[in-house]
Amino acid sequence: MLPRRPAALFLVICLSLAVAIFVILHSSPQHPGQAGASLHTAQDATRSGTFAYITERELVVMRRNQVVARVFRVFDEADPAQNKVVWTNDGNYVALLKNVSLLQEPAPAEELITVNAYTGDVRHIPCPRCYDLTAIGLTSIMVAANASDNSAKIRFFKFNLDSGAAGLPVNLASSTGAVPGEFFLASTQKYVLTNQGANGHQEELEITSVDDKSRLYLGYFNSNDYMLAAVSEDLNDTSTRIAVAFRPNPGECVAQFPVVVFNTYGGVFDTDMSKAGPSGHTAGINEGLQVNDLWWGADGHFHATITSWTCDNSKRTEGDKQTLASPSTPWRLDGRTWVRDGRTPATMTRQLDRNIRVVLVIPDCVGPKTPPDPFIYCNTGTLYRDQGHGRTLVATKVISISAPSPEYVQRVLSTATPVLGQLAGYFTHGQGFGQVRPSEIYNGGDPTGLVTDVIWKSWGGPRAVATGKAEYLGPNQSPSSGREERATVVAFNLGTCDGERMYQAIEWYFPQHGQNFNPHQYENICTGTYMPNP
Repeated sequence: MLPRRPAALFLVICLSLAVAIFVILHSSPQHPGQAGASLHTAQDATRSGTFAYITERELVVMRRNQVVARVFRVFDEADPAQNKVVWTNDGNYVALLKNVSLLQEPAPAEELITVNAYTGDVRHIPCPRCYDLTAIGLTSIMVAANASDNSAKIRFFKFNLDSGAAGLPVNLASSTGAVPGEFFLASTQKYVLTNQGANGHQEELEITSVDDKSRLYLGYFNSNDYMLAAVSEDLNDTSTRIAVAFRPNPGECVAQFPVVVFNTYGGVFDTDMSKAGPSGHTAGINEGLQVNDLWWGADGHFHATITSWTCDNSKRTEGDKQTLASPSTPWRLDGRTWVRDGRTPATMTRQLDRNIRVVLVIPDCVGPKTPPDPFIYCNTGTLYRDQGHGRTLVATKVISISAPSPEYVQRVLSTATPVLGQLAGYFTHGQGFGQVRPSEIYNGGDPTGLVTDVIWKSWGGPRAVATGKAEYLGPNQSPSSGREERATVVAFNLGTCDGERMYQAIEWYFPQHGQNFNPHQYENICTGTYMPNP
Protein backbone atom coordinates (compact mmCIF):
# COMPACT_ATOMS: atom_id res chain seq x y z
CA MET A 1 0.00 0.00 0.00
CA LEU A 2 1.29 3.46 -0.88
CA PRO A 3 1.88 5.90 2.01
CA ARG A 4 -1.18 8.05 2.72
CA ARG A 5 0.40 11.51 3.08
CA PRO A 6 -0.83 15.08 2.51
CA ALA A 7 0.18 16.37 -0.90
CA ALA A 8 1.07 19.95 0.04
CA LEU A 9 1.06 22.31 2.99
CA PHE A 10 -2.01 24.27 1.81
CA LEU A 11 -3.85 20.99 1.33
CA VAL A 12 -2.96 19.93 4.87
CA ILE A 13 -4.38 23.17 6.27
CA CYS A 14 -7.57 22.91 4.23
CA LEU A 15 -8.09 19.27 5.11
CA SER A 16 -7.44 19.94 8.80
CA LEU A 17 -10.12 22.63 8.85
CA ALA A 18 -12.55 20.44 6.93
CA VAL A 19 -11.91 17.47 9.19
CA ALA A 20 -12.33 19.60 12.30
CA ILE A 21 -15.70 20.84 11.03
CA PHE A 22 -16.72 17.32 9.99
CA VAL A 23 -15.82 15.87 13.38
CA ILE A 24 -17.78 18.57 15.21
CA LEU A 25 -20.85 18.11 13.03
CA HIS A 26 -20.92 14.38 12.46
CA SER A 27 -19.06 12.51 15.18
CA SER A 28 -20.45 11.59 18.55
CA PRO A 29 -18.23 11.35 21.65
CA GLN A 30 -17.14 7.83 22.47
CA HIS A 31 -15.25 6.48 25.41
CA PRO A 32 -12.22 4.40 24.53
CA GLY A 33 -13.46 0.87 24.56
CA GLN A 34 -17.01 1.53 23.33
CA ALA A 35 -18.01 -0.87 20.56
CA GLY A 36 -18.16 -4.00 22.62
CA ALA A 37 -15.95 -3.29 25.65
CA SER A 38 -17.32 -2.82 29.14
CA LEU A 39 -16.97 0.42 31.06
CA HIS A 40 -14.46 -1.24 33.37
CA THR A 41 -12.33 -2.34 30.42
CA ALA A 42 -12.26 1.21 29.15
CA GLN A 43 -11.44 2.58 32.57
CA ASP A 44 -8.78 -0.04 33.26
CA ALA A 45 -7.11 0.49 29.91
CA THR A 46 -6.57 4.20 30.52
CA ARG A 47 -6.11 4.26 34.26
CA SER A 48 -2.38 3.61 34.37
CA GLY A 49 -1.66 7.26 33.52
CA THR A 50 -3.81 8.68 36.31
CA PHE A 51 -2.63 10.44 39.46
CA ALA A 52 -3.80 13.14 41.84
CA TYR A 53 -2.26 16.02 43.73
CA ILE A 54 -3.49 18.36 46.44
CA THR A 55 -2.89 22.02 47.17
CA GLU A 56 -4.16 24.12 50.06
CA ARG A 57 -7.57 24.50 48.41
CA GLU A 58 -8.21 21.63 46.00
CA LEU A 59 -7.72 18.05 44.89
CA VAL A 60 -6.78 17.72 41.22
CA VAL A 61 -7.18 14.38 39.43
CA MET A 62 -5.22 13.99 36.19
CA ARG A 63 -4.83 11.44 33.43
CA ARG A 64 -1.48 11.87 31.75
CA ASN A 65 -1.35 15.64 31.12
CA GLN A 66 -5.10 16.34 31.21
CA VAL A 67 -7.17 17.44 34.19
CA VAL A 68 -10.00 14.98 34.86
CA ALA A 69 -11.54 16.71 37.89
CA ARG A 70 -10.99 19.46 40.44
CA VAL A 71 -12.53 19.18 43.88
CA PHE A 72 -12.59 22.11 46.28
CA ARG A 73 -11.51 21.03 49.76
CA VAL A 74 -9.37 22.64 52.44
CA PHE A 75 -6.10 20.84 53.15
CA ASP A 76 -3.49 21.39 55.87
CA GLU A 77 0.07 22.03 54.63
CA ALA A 78 1.67 21.09 57.96
CA ASP A 79 -0.46 18.12 59.08
CA PRO A 80 -0.54 15.13 56.67
CA ALA A 81 -3.10 13.38 58.89
CA GLN A 82 -5.65 15.93 57.62
CA ASN A 83 -4.90 15.25 53.95
CA LYS A 84 -5.63 11.57 53.40
CA VAL A 85 -6.49 10.64 49.81
CA VAL A 86 -7.27 7.01 48.93
CA TRP A 87 -7.46 5.17 45.58
CA THR A 88 -9.66 2.12 45.19
CA ASN A 89 -7.71 -1.03 44.46
CA ASP A 90 -8.90 -1.07 40.85
CA GLY A 91 -7.60 2.48 40.46
CA ASN A 92 -10.87 3.80 39.07
CA TYR A 93 -11.89 6.01 42.01
CA VAL A 94 -10.31 8.54 44.34
CA ALA A 95 -11.87 9.04 47.78
CA LEU A 96 -11.39 11.46 50.65
CA LEU A 97 -13.35 12.93 53.53
CA LYS A 98 -14.62 16.49 53.55
CA ASN A 99 -12.89 16.87 56.94
CA VAL A 100 -15.39 19.11 58.72
CA SER A 101 -12.95 19.69 61.58
CA LEU A 102 -10.86 21.95 59.33
CA LEU A 103 -14.00 23.86 58.43
CA GLN A 104 -15.15 24.02 62.07
CA GLU A 105 -18.37 22.27 61.15
CA PRO A 106 -20.15 19.65 63.31
CA ALA A 107 -19.14 15.97 62.99
CA PRO A 108 -22.58 14.86 61.68
CA ALA A 109 -21.97 17.04 58.58
CA GLU A 110 -19.03 14.89 57.46
CA GLU A 111 -19.08 13.63 53.85
CA LEU A 112 -17.30 10.99 51.80
CA ILE A 113 -16.16 12.60 48.54
CA THR A 114 -15.50 10.30 45.59
CA VAL A 115 -14.12 11.03 42.12
CA ASN A 116 -14.40 8.74 39.12
CA ALA A 117 -10.87 8.97 37.71
CA TYR A 118 -12.15 8.08 34.24
CA THR A 119 -15.22 10.30 33.84
CA GLY A 120 -14.41 13.00 36.40
CA ASP A 121 -17.79 12.57 38.11
CA VAL A 122 -17.74 13.81 41.73
CA ARG A 123 -20.12 12.54 44.43
CA HIS A 124 -20.71 13.79 47.99
CA ILE A 125 -22.03 11.00 50.22
CA PRO A 126 -23.23 11.72 53.78
CA CYS A 127 -20.85 10.08 56.23
CA PRO A 128 -21.74 11.35 59.74
CA ARG A 129 -18.88 11.32 62.26
CA CYS A 130 -16.52 9.54 59.84
CA TYR A 131 -12.87 10.30 60.58
CA ASP A 132 -10.76 7.86 58.52
CA LEU A 133 -10.94 5.75 55.36
CA THR A 134 -9.08 3.07 53.42
CA ALA A 135 -9.53 0.93 50.29
CA ILE A 136 -10.73 -2.69 50.39
CA GLY A 137 -11.87 -5.13 47.71
CA LEU A 138 -11.65 -3.75 44.19
CA THR A 139 -14.05 -0.82 44.17
CA SER A 140 -14.89 -0.31 47.84
CA ILE A 141 -13.91 2.13 50.57
CA MET A 142 -14.09 1.34 54.29
CA VAL A 143 -14.64 4.21 56.71
CA ALA A 144 -14.31 4.47 60.47
CA ALA A 145 -16.89 6.57 62.32
CA ASN A 146 -17.38 7.52 65.92
CA ALA A 147 -20.64 6.30 67.42
CA SER A 148 -23.40 8.84 67.88
CA ASP A 149 -24.48 7.53 71.30
CA ASN A 150 -21.29 8.61 73.12
CA SER A 151 -20.49 4.93 73.76
CA ALA A 152 -16.79 5.51 73.01
CA LYS A 153 -16.83 2.90 70.27
CA ILE A 154 -16.05 2.93 66.56
CA ARG A 155 -18.32 1.78 63.77
CA PHE A 156 -17.09 0.67 60.34
CA PHE A 157 -18.92 1.01 57.01
CA LYS A 158 -18.22 -0.23 53.50
CA PHE A 159 -19.10 1.85 50.43
CA ASN A 160 -19.09 0.15 47.01
CA LEU A 161 -18.26 3.05 44.69
CA ASP A 162 -19.32 1.15 41.57
CA SER A 163 -22.86 0.61 42.81
CA GLY A 164 -23.21 4.00 44.47
CA ALA A 165 -25.18 2.41 47.30
CA ALA A 166 -25.19 3.71 50.87
CA GLY A 167 -22.56 2.42 53.26
CA LEU A 168 -23.12 -0.98 54.84
CA PRO A 169 -22.02 -1.83 58.41
CA VAL A 170 -18.88 -3.97 58.63
CA ASN A 171 -17.76 -6.04 61.59
CA LEU A 172 -14.11 -5.16 62.06
CA ALA A 173 -13.82 -5.17 65.84
CA SER A 174 -10.11 -5.56 66.54
CA SER A 175 -8.51 -6.81 69.71
CA THR A 176 -7.97 -3.20 70.79
CA GLY A 177 -11.74 -2.97 71.29
CA ALA A 178 -12.35 -0.55 68.42
CA VAL A 179 -12.04 2.49 70.64
CA PRO A 180 -11.55 6.09 69.52
CA GLY A 181 -8.05 6.80 68.25
CA GLU A 182 -7.81 3.72 66.04
CA PHE A 183 -6.77 4.54 62.48
CA PHE A 184 -6.19 2.79 59.16
CA LEU A 185 -2.49 2.72 58.41
CA ALA A 186 -2.65 0.60 55.24
CA SER A 187 -4.86 -1.96 53.51
CA THR A 188 -5.10 -4.53 50.74
CA GLN A 189 -8.14 -6.03 49.09
CA LYS A 190 -8.42 -8.52 51.97
CA TYR A 191 -6.62 -7.01 54.98
CA VAL A 192 -6.52 -3.80 57.00
CA LEU A 193 -3.57 -2.64 59.09
CA THR A 194 -4.73 -0.48 62.00
CA ASN A 195 -2.74 1.57 64.47
CA GLN A 196 -3.67 3.08 67.80
CA GLY A 197 -1.60 5.33 70.02
CA ALA A 198 -0.80 3.54 73.26
CA ASN A 199 0.93 6.58 74.75
CA GLY A 200 2.91 9.52 73.45
CA HIS A 201 5.76 7.34 72.22
CA GLN A 202 4.25 4.02 71.11
CA GLU A 203 1.80 2.74 68.52
CA GLU A 204 -0.11 -0.54 68.68
CA LEU A 205 -0.45 -2.33 65.31
CA GLU A 206 -2.78 -5.11 64.18
CA ILE A 207 -3.70 -6.74 60.85
CA THR A 208 -7.37 -7.74 60.49
CA SER A 209 -9.00 -9.53 57.56
CA VAL A 210 -11.84 -7.61 55.93
CA ASP A 211 -14.20 -10.54 56.56
CA ASP A 212 -13.18 -10.42 60.26
CA LYS A 213 -12.17 -14.10 60.17
CA SER A 214 -8.55 -13.54 61.19
CA ARG A 215 -6.56 -11.09 63.28
CA LEU A 216 -2.82 -10.76 63.63
CA TYR A 217 -1.54 -8.76 66.56
CA LEU A 218 1.82 -7.15 65.73
CA GLY A 219 2.55 -5.44 69.04
CA TYR A 220 3.84 -2.07 70.22
CA PHE A 221 6.34 0.02 68.27
CA ASN A 222 8.23 3.17 69.24
CA SER A 223 6.78 5.93 67.11
CA ASN A 224 4.38 8.81 67.06
CA ASP A 225 1.28 8.37 64.90
CA TYR A 226 2.80 10.04 61.82
CA MET A 227 3.97 6.78 60.28
CA LEU A 228 4.22 5.89 56.60
CA ALA A 229 3.10 2.59 55.07
CA ALA A 230 3.16 0.86 51.67
CA VAL A 231 1.66 -2.42 50.48
CA SER A 232 2.68 -5.16 48.05
CA GLU A 233 -0.37 -7.38 47.64
CA ASP A 234 -0.42 -11.02 46.58
CA LEU A 235 -4.01 -12.11 45.98
CA ASN A 236 -3.01 -15.69 46.84
CA ASP A 237 -1.87 -14.49 50.28
CA THR A 238 1.53 -16.12 49.93
CA SER A 239 3.70 -13.01 49.73
CA THR A 240 1.63 -9.97 50.72
CA ARG A 241 3.95 -7.51 52.45
CA ILE A 242 3.40 -4.24 54.28
CA ALA A 243 6.29 -1.85 54.90
CA VAL A 244 5.95 0.64 57.76
CA ALA A 245 8.28 3.56 58.46
CA PHE A 246 8.30 4.46 62.16
CA ARG A 247 9.14 7.86 63.63
CA PRO A 248 10.51 7.20 67.16
CA ASN A 249 12.14 10.56 67.91
CA PRO A 250 10.57 13.39 65.90
CA GLY A 251 12.07 16.85 66.20
CA GLU A 252 15.46 15.64 67.42
CA CYS A 253 18.66 16.01 65.43
CA VAL A 254 19.86 12.49 66.24
CA ALA A 255 16.89 10.77 64.65
CA GLN A 256 16.26 7.38 63.14
CA PHE A 257 13.36 6.42 60.88
CA PRO A 258 13.39 2.60 60.78
CA VAL A 259 11.42 0.77 58.08
CA VAL A 260 10.00 -2.63 59.09
CA VAL A 261 8.36 -5.12 56.70
CA PHE A 262 5.49 -7.39 57.83
CA ASN A 263 3.52 -10.12 56.11
CA THR A 264 0.00 -11.37 56.82
CA TYR A 265 1.29 -14.52 58.54
CA GLY A 266 3.24 -12.79 61.30
CA GLY A 267 6.60 -12.59 59.58
CA VAL A 268 8.59 -9.44 60.26
CA PHE A 269 12.05 -8.16 59.38
CA ASP A 270 13.98 -4.95 59.90
CA THR A 271 15.65 -3.23 56.97
CA ASP A 272 19.19 -1.90 56.80
CA MET A 273 19.26 1.88 56.31
CA SER A 274 22.96 2.40 57.00
CA LYS A 275 23.75 3.42 53.41
CA ALA A 276 21.23 6.26 53.61
CA GLY A 277 23.10 7.93 56.46
CA PRO A 278 25.93 10.46 56.05
CA SER A 279 29.29 8.79 55.48
CA GLY A 280 31.77 9.02 58.33
CA HIS A 281 29.06 9.47 60.96
CA THR A 282 27.44 7.10 63.41
CA ALA A 283 23.75 6.31 63.56
CA GLY A 284 22.25 7.26 66.90
CA ILE A 285 25.22 9.48 67.76
CA ASN A 286 25.74 12.33 65.30
CA GLU A 287 23.41 11.86 62.34
CA GLY A 288 19.74 11.90 61.47
CA LEU A 289 17.39 10.51 58.81
CA GLN A 290 13.88 11.23 57.66
CA VAL A 291 11.75 9.07 55.37
CA ASN A 292 9.54 11.48 53.43
CA ASP A 293 7.60 8.98 51.35
CA LEU A 294 7.19 5.21 51.08
CA TRP A 295 5.59 3.28 48.22
CA TRP A 296 5.54 0.03 46.26
CA GLY A 297 6.94 0.39 42.75
CA ALA A 298 6.07 -1.19 39.42
CA ASP A 299 9.53 -2.81 39.43
CA GLY A 300 8.58 -5.07 42.35
CA HIS A 301 10.47 -3.16 45.07
CA PHE A 302 9.59 -0.93 47.97
CA HIS A 303 10.80 2.62 47.39
CA ALA A 304 11.35 5.61 49.66
CA THR A 305 12.64 9.15 49.55
CA ILE A 306 15.10 9.89 52.34
CA THR A 307 16.76 13.04 53.69
CA SER A 308 19.91 12.83 55.86
CA TRP A 309 21.88 15.28 57.96
CA THR A 310 24.75 15.45 60.42
CA CYS A 311 24.53 16.70 63.99
CA ASP A 312 26.83 19.13 65.75
CA ASN A 313 26.01 18.26 69.35
CA SER A 314 27.89 21.33 70.62
CA LYS A 315 25.00 23.50 69.44
CA ARG A 316 22.13 24.19 71.80
CA THR A 317 18.90 23.75 69.85
CA GLU A 318 17.99 20.69 67.78
CA GLY A 319 17.51 22.77 64.62
CA ASP A 320 20.87 24.52 64.99
CA LYS A 321 22.62 21.16 65.32
CA GLN A 322 21.53 20.01 61.85
CA THR A 323 23.61 20.30 58.69
CA LEU A 324 22.11 18.85 55.52
CA ALA A 325 24.12 15.90 54.20
CA SER A 326 21.83 14.70 51.41
CA PRO A 327 18.57 16.25 50.21
CA SER A 328 15.52 14.06 49.77
CA THR A 329 16.35 11.56 47.00
CA PRO A 330 14.98 8.17 45.88
CA TRP A 331 16.04 4.90 47.54
CA ARG A 332 15.09 1.29 46.79
CA LEU A 333 14.84 -1.75 49.06
CA ASP A 334 17.00 -4.55 47.62
CA GLY A 335 16.52 -7.63 49.76
CA ARG A 336 16.74 -6.11 53.21
CA THR A 337 19.07 -3.19 52.39
CA TRP A 338 18.15 0.28 51.18
CA VAL A 339 20.26 1.38 48.19
CA ARG A 340 20.35 4.68 46.37
CA ASP A 341 18.01 4.82 43.36
CA GLY A 342 18.94 8.24 41.98
CA ARG A 343 20.47 11.57 42.95
CA THR A 344 17.86 13.96 41.55
CA PRO A 345 16.01 15.64 44.45
CA ALA A 346 12.52 14.22 45.00
CA THR A 347 10.17 14.33 47.98
CA MET A 348 7.48 12.14 46.40
CA THR A 349 7.55 10.13 43.17
CA ARG A 350 5.00 7.99 41.34
CA GLN A 351 5.75 5.99 38.21
CA LEU A 352 2.76 6.29 35.86
CA ASP A 353 4.06 3.89 33.22
CA ARG A 354 7.36 2.66 31.84
CA ASN A 355 8.47 6.08 30.60
CA ILE A 356 6.48 8.61 32.63
CA ARG A 357 6.60 9.60 36.27
CA VAL A 358 5.49 12.54 38.38
CA VAL A 359 7.93 14.04 40.88
CA LEU A 360 7.15 16.43 43.73
CA VAL A 361 10.08 18.46 45.07
CA ILE A 362 9.63 20.17 48.46
CA PRO A 363 12.53 22.01 50.17
CA ASP A 364 14.16 19.95 52.93
CA CYS A 365 14.37 22.83 55.44
CA VAL A 366 17.12 21.11 57.43
CA GLY A 367 19.26 23.25 59.73
CA PRO A 368 19.00 26.76 61.16
CA LYS A 369 18.21 28.60 57.92
CA THR A 370 14.82 30.30 58.12
CA PRO A 371 12.92 31.01 54.88
CA PRO A 372 10.61 34.05 54.68
CA ASP A 373 7.46 31.93 55.06
CA PRO A 374 8.53 28.55 56.51
CA PHE A 375 4.96 27.30 56.91
CA ILE A 376 4.40 27.39 53.13
CA TYR A 377 8.00 27.05 51.93
CA CYS A 378 8.80 23.89 53.90
CA ASN A 379 5.51 22.04 53.30
CA THR A 380 4.67 22.69 49.65
CA GLY A 381 6.66 22.24 46.48
CA THR A 382 6.78 22.01 42.71
CA LEU A 383 5.28 19.09 40.79
CA TYR A 384 6.92 17.89 37.58
CA ARG A 385 6.09 15.33 34.92
CA ASP A 386 9.17 13.47 33.69
CA GLN A 387 9.03 11.66 30.35
CA GLY A 388 12.24 10.26 28.94
CA HIS A 389 14.85 12.98 29.43
CA GLY A 390 12.32 15.82 29.44
CA ARG A 391 10.69 17.53 32.43
CA THR A 392 7.42 19.51 32.36
CA LEU A 393 6.02 21.72 35.10
CA VAL A 394 2.61 20.50 36.31
CA ALA A 395 1.81 22.70 39.32
CA THR A 396 3.29 24.73 42.17
CA LYS A 397 2.48 24.91 45.90
CA VAL A 398 1.61 21.20 45.89
CA ILE A 399 1.33 19.41 49.24
CA SER A 400 1.36 15.75 48.15
CA ILE A 401 0.65 13.36 45.28
CA SER A 402 -0.98 9.92 44.97
CA ALA A 403 -1.62 7.31 42.27
CA PRO A 404 -3.23 3.89 41.83
CA SER A 405 -1.37 0.76 42.86
CA PRO A 406 1.20 -0.02 40.13
CA GLU A 407 0.78 -3.70 40.94
CA TYR A 408 -2.85 -3.66 39.90
CA VAL A 409 -2.09 -1.47 36.88
CA GLN A 410 0.37 -4.10 35.67
CA ARG A 411 -2.20 -6.88 36.07
CA VAL A 412 -4.79 -4.85 34.16
CA LEU A 413 -2.44 -3.83 31.37
CA SER A 414 -1.45 -7.45 30.76
CA THR A 415 -5.07 -8.59 30.46
CA ALA A 416 -7.07 -5.53 29.34
CA THR A 417 -8.68 -5.51 25.91
CA PRO A 418 -6.36 -3.44 23.69
CA VAL A 419 -7.53 -0.37 21.80
CA LEU A 420 -6.55 0.69 18.31
CA GLY A 421 -3.78 3.22 18.86
CA GLN A 422 -4.57 6.76 19.93
CA LEU A 423 -5.23 10.19 18.47
CA ALA A 424 -1.73 11.64 18.12
CA GLY A 425 0.62 13.38 15.71
CA TYR A 426 -0.57 13.43 12.08
CA PHE A 427 -3.67 11.48 13.12
CA THR A 428 -4.94 13.82 15.87
CA HIS A 429 -8.10 14.53 13.85
CA GLY A 430 -8.68 10.92 12.88
CA GLN A 431 -11.49 8.48 13.64
CA GLY A 432 -11.52 5.06 15.31
CA PHE A 433 -8.24 5.44 17.17
CA GLY A 434 -8.43 4.78 20.92
CA GLN A 435 -11.38 2.42 20.40
CA VAL A 436 -11.92 -1.34 20.49
CA ARG A 437 -12.90 -2.90 17.11
CA PRO A 438 -13.85 0.42 15.46
CA SER A 439 -16.19 0.15 12.48
CA GLU A 440 -14.52 3.10 10.75
CA ILE A 441 -10.88 4.14 10.59
CA TYR A 442 -9.70 7.50 9.32
CA ASN A 443 -6.24 9.02 9.68
CA GLY A 444 -7.41 12.59 9.06
CA GLY A 445 -5.64 13.01 5.71
CA ASP A 446 -6.83 12.50 2.12
CA PRO A 447 -9.58 10.01 1.12
CA THR A 448 -7.08 7.12 0.86
CA GLY A 449 -6.77 7.31 4.65
CA LEU A 450 -10.39 6.24 5.24
CA VAL A 451 -11.68 2.68 5.74
CA THR A 452 -15.41 2.14 6.24
CA ASP A 453 -17.64 -0.88 6.98
CA VAL A 454 -14.80 -2.44 8.97
CA ILE A 455 -15.57 -5.98 10.17
CA TRP A 456 -13.01 -7.48 12.53
CA LYS A 457 -12.26 -11.20 12.25
CA SER A 458 -9.97 -11.22 15.31
CA TRP A 459 -9.00 -8.96 18.22
CA GLY A 460 -6.73 -9.26 21.26
CA GLY A 461 -3.96 -11.40 19.77
CA PRO A 462 -0.61 -10.22 18.39
CA ARG A 463 -2.42 -9.16 15.21
CA ALA A 464 -6.02 -8.09 14.65
CA VAL A 465 -7.36 -8.63 11.12
CA ALA A 466 -10.42 -7.07 9.46
CA THR A 467 -11.96 -6.33 6.09
CA GLY A 468 -13.40 -3.01 4.99
CA LYS A 469 -13.89 -0.60 2.11
CA ALA A 470 -11.10 1.81 1.18
CA GLU A 471 -10.09 3.92 -1.80
CA TYR A 472 -7.71 2.13 -4.12
CA LEU A 473 -5.17 4.01 -6.22
CA GLY A 474 -3.37 2.17 -8.97
CA PRO A 475 0.19 2.99 -10.06
CA ASN A 476 0.57 6.65 -11.10
CA GLN A 477 -3.09 7.40 -10.30
CA SER A 478 -4.09 10.72 -8.71
CA PRO A 479 -6.32 10.79 -5.61
CA SER A 480 -9.24 12.09 -7.69
CA SER A 481 -9.26 8.96 -9.86
CA GLY A 482 -9.38 6.41 -7.02
CA ARG A 483 -12.24 3.98 -6.51
CA GLU A 484 -13.65 2.21 -3.46
CA GLU A 485 -12.68 -1.48 -3.14
CA ARG A 486 -12.49 -4.22 -0.55
CA ALA A 487 -9.34 -3.96 1.63
CA THR A 488 -7.69 -6.12 4.28
CA VAL A 489 -6.81 -4.28 7.49
CA VAL A 490 -4.08 -5.47 9.88
CA ALA A 491 -3.48 -3.94 13.34
CA PHE A 492 -0.25 -5.14 14.92
CA ASN A 493 2.67 -4.30 17.24
CA LEU A 494 0.59 -5.01 20.37
CA GLY A 495 2.09 -3.32 23.41
CA THR A 496 1.87 -0.42 25.85
CA CYS A 497 1.97 3.19 24.69
CA ASP A 498 1.66 6.07 27.18
CA GLY A 499 0.49 3.55 29.76
CA GLU A 500 -2.31 2.09 27.61
CA ARG A 501 -2.43 -1.36 26.03
CA MET A 502 -2.95 -0.91 22.32
CA TYR A 503 -2.16 -1.94 18.78
CA GLN A 504 0.57 0.53 17.90
CA ALA A 505 0.62 0.00 14.13
CA ILE A 506 -1.96 -0.37 11.35
CA GLU A 507 -1.80 -1.06 7.65
CA TRP A 508 -4.32 -1.98 4.95
CA TYR A 509 -3.83 -3.38 1.48
CA PHE A 510 -5.68 -4.82 -1.53
CA PRO A 511 -4.95 -8.54 -2.12
CA GLN A 512 -6.96 -8.57 -5.35
CA HIS A 513 -4.35 -6.25 -6.83
CA GLY A 514 -1.42 -8.43 -5.80
CA GLN A 515 -0.63 -6.47 -2.64
CA ASN A 516 0.60 -8.21 0.53
CA PHE A 517 0.97 -7.25 4.16
CA ASN A 518 4.23 -5.33 4.70
CA PRO A 519 5.14 -4.97 8.42
CA HIS A 520 7.79 -2.37 7.54
CA GLN A 521 5.38 0.13 5.97
CA TYR A 522 2.57 1.27 8.26
CA GLU A 523 1.05 4.05 10.32
CA ASN A 524 2.52 4.29 13.81
CA ILE A 525 -0.69 4.97 15.74
CA CYS A 526 1.14 5.32 19.04
CA THR A 527 3.19 8.36 18.01
CA GLY A 528 1.03 9.48 15.07
CA THR A 529 3.69 9.11 12.37
CA TYR A 530 4.25 7.22 9.11
CA MET A 531 6.76 4.40 8.83
CA PRO A 532 9.09 4.71 7.17
CA ASN A 533 9.16 8.43 7.83
CA PRO A 534 8.44 10.65 4.78
